[in-house]
Amino acid sequence: MNAQWASELNAWLRANPQVDTLFLSESAECSRHAVAPATRAARIAKYQALLTSYPASVKHIVVLRDNPRTRVDMLDCVERARGDGVPAGPACAAPRAEVLAPDLLALAAGSLQLPTVGAVDLSTYFCSAVSCFPVVGGVLVNSDTHHVTALYSRTLAPFLGRALDAGRWLER
Repeated sequence: MNAQWASELNAWLRANPQVDTLFLSESAECSRHAVAPATRAARIAKYQALLTSYPASVKHIVVLRDNPRTRVDMLDCVERARGDGVPAGPACAAPRAEVLAPDLLALAAGSLQLPTVGAVDLSTYFCSAVSCFPVVGGVLVNSDTHHVTALYSRTLAPFLGRALDAGRWLER
């Protein structure tokens, strides 16, 4: 998140105090370049400052961990697998370490240990311990290298709901 965006969001939130819950995410690809421990720590500290800078009217902040990326040839691979009659999920899986980058915004949210800030990680619904799958339960996961299909998003709704309930970030 860049400074201008953060500043504009804070101004908007101050002008709209009825908004009491934020859902945030950021491309974890931005974190791939923060590999040096000092760079990584500085970025996490920056995110922690951002997450604690919102107006008091914001009662809940939920950071959604970024989803895995897929390889550029993923859709072609899925098409080939379907044509060959083999399950596309395992046939076109990508190494988890290659496509699931560290998400420093989610790490920052989780490390704050504040009752009003939390992170939700749904990566277990995309990946095993070693691979991430382009098709899960017969549903295409990504529409391109970094966007989740609408159908797969809908299948994640109950799991997101349970995570939110467990975190008690949202009052009912």
